[in-house]
Amino acid sequence: MAEKQKRNPFKAEKEIFEVYRKYKKRIKILLKRLENPILVKGYSFDKLGNSGYMEVKADIERISELRLRIINDINRCEEFVYRVDSALEMIKEDKKYKTIELRFIEDKTAEETAEILKVSTVTINNDENRLLKELRMHFKIQNFSYF
Repeated sequence: MAEKQKRNPFKAEKEIFEVYRKYKKRIKILLKRLENPILVKGYSFDKLGNSGYMEVKADIERISELRLRIINDINRCEEFVYRVDSALEMIKEDKKYKTIELRFIEDKTAEETAEILKVSTVTINNDENRLLKELRMHFKIQNFSYF
């Protein structure tokens, strides 16, 4: 187990970036859904209360509730993205920042990043580890639950 942890000491930070990319995509999807919310028109017997009757809301009220749920989802995603962006701001001045940007924001492989930056993959891995170590502190400050 210790050897596995040693091989991937920044697993939590890498997972944060994976979620970061997913949330950025999710925000775009939710914004489109907010423009045109679609109601599900079917009802099932499991939704019936103990009395055997179900409260039926007007479509306008259901659309309003759906919009509110979508807005809440967008807010949660945006909060996470904002916190990662805030941590990234702390290292943006580093001359090796482009490594983090390519590897984790643009989701490039180490080899692709090395080719773009015209350095070796060993250099990419060393720069990545140094910056991820620094980001770990900023992620802790942002209260990410991974730490």
